[in-house]
Amino acid sequence: MWRSKIFHFIYFGFRQQPAEPAATHRLIIIGLFFCMLGDGFIAVSFVAGLSAFLIGHLFYLSGFLKSSRINRRRMTAILPMAFYSFIIGRQLIASLLAEGNDTLVVPVIAYILTIALMAISALLTGNIFAAAGSILFVISDSILSWNMFISSIAFSDVFIMTTYYFAQFLIASSLSIHKDSEIYATTDI
Repeated sequence: MWRSKIFHFIYFGFRQQPAEPAATHRLIIIGLFFCMLGDGFIAVSFVAGLSAFLIGHLFYLSGFLKSSRINRRRMTAILPMAFYSFIIGRQLIASLLAEGNDTLVVPVIAYILTIALMAISALLTGNIFAAAGSILFVISDSILSWNMFISSIAFSDVFIMTTYYFAQFLIASSLSIHKDSEIYATTDI
């Protein structure tokens, strides 16, 4: 059932594309697809799910970077994301090491760096949907990882899935802002 929701987001994102989609459009759609795979894989294997999400974030990152425009306001917006990622990452790594999960340290560091860069690149696009979606994705993954490796969170499944689905919807919606080669040029945060 949940996989079909992500398929709908992929379809929605696909429908947002113009007749001749820009590379950014294609990269975001591929990112949505890999995140859908991550949904399925994580139920069977944490590492397989993490890997699929990592690949999805790399596609998002590539798409957002193609549309990034640096200015002072956007650069200021990335500082809280970088700080947040550092703090959460430090806590996760300390917990993994304390619990003897040494084999997960490198994959988790790679994932944290990738999702943080994805969110930063989304902020640099100036697209409010891309930025909000990426921040919600970071929140969803933070709740998931905190719940798995640090401390139990009440109603974590509800929080994780709600922020995750809304994140994917916003990322797919970011494609509708402007349907030409500069899809993120019309909004500014």
